[in-house]
Amino acid sequence: MSGIPDFGASLPKIQVSCNDKLLEKNIFSHYFTRGRHFKLSTIFLSHSYFATDKMIRLNSEYVAILRANSKRDLQIVVKYFNIKGVDDRSIVYYYNKATEQKGQMLFIDSVRVESGTTSTDL
Repeated sequence: MSGIPDFGASLPKIQVSCNDKLLEKNIFSHYFTRGRHFKLSTIFLSHSYFATDKMIRLNSEYVAILRANSKRDLQIVVKYFNIKGVDDRSIVYYYNKATEQKGQMLFIDSVRVESGTTSTDL
């Protein structure tokens, strides 16, 4: 062993590939709301931030933006996360800077934002 703990047995993993909005709303959204109360991070992968159920969006702690369709989309994401020190103009700057190289993304961590991290740490 390399000294790295094996968390595989203790971390639940649910992998579902579907476009069922009722399943997303009635089942998956509860993992996000209840998970936050137990200090658990749930990962939900989606091709569209806005097509994701609202309860999942509101209870997300992290978002990774690979490709933004418009400046407006970025501005709406900033409003959901309420990032102190980041306004409509600066989120576009951060996104452009983060995605200068192909295959890179903008990663927003609301946990660090809530704990007093400034926009320069994003």
